Amino acid sequence: MRFPGGCHVALSTDPTAKGDQTQEDCVNRWTKTIGTGLALGLCMLLGASSHVAAETPKASPATTASPAKAGATPPALKPAAVVKYRENVMKVMANHMSAISAVVKGDVPYSDQLVLHAAGIQALSPTLVHLFPAGTGPDKVKSESKAAVWKDWDTFKASSTRMNTESDKLLQVAKAGDLAAFNVQFAAVGKACANCHDTFRIKD
Repeated sequence: MRFPGGCHVALSTDPTAKGDQTQEDCVNRWTKTIGTGLALGLCMLLGASSHVAAETPKASPATTASPAKAGATPPALKPAAVVKYRENVMKVMANHMSAISAVVKGDVPYSDQLVLHAAGIQALSPTLVHLFPAGTGPDKVKSESKAAVWKDWDTFKASSTRMNTESDKLLQVAKAGDLAAFNVQFAAVGKACANCHDTFRIKD
């Protein structure tokens, strides 16, 4: 690229340099346009910039981090870890149910927190069906789930869908603030839980 006066951006201090202009040539060209003092300062600045750019090392392709490839193989499934995780999720939901029960029975005066507990149950319900991958049944690892979960997957999935529907309704009535309607819907959620457990959970 050339600037007014015909001087290249890249400058060389070598008076024998070819192609790029020397600082002396640059000063002479710029002097005709803007004067000696400004010409000398500008050419020195441009020359310094060109040397910095030339000396800046470029990143080596070998050391440049590359993003993970799409469709990469996921980590190997750890059945015992999956079972522990889903049991923890179930316990969280059970704790929300227990807390709601204490409010509904009048044991504690925290009806203002019913929305929080209902929201917790509603948020976790859709995840349950995804926590039973193949290879995490009682034939492979210690689990409280019956083999029927995988043998009769459609029925299990239907039970999960019912839980989702009832928990959605629970959150809606909780937000409405109708305690009587909430009590009725809470019973419906409890029944959905019990039906699934009776069919697909190994009794203690």
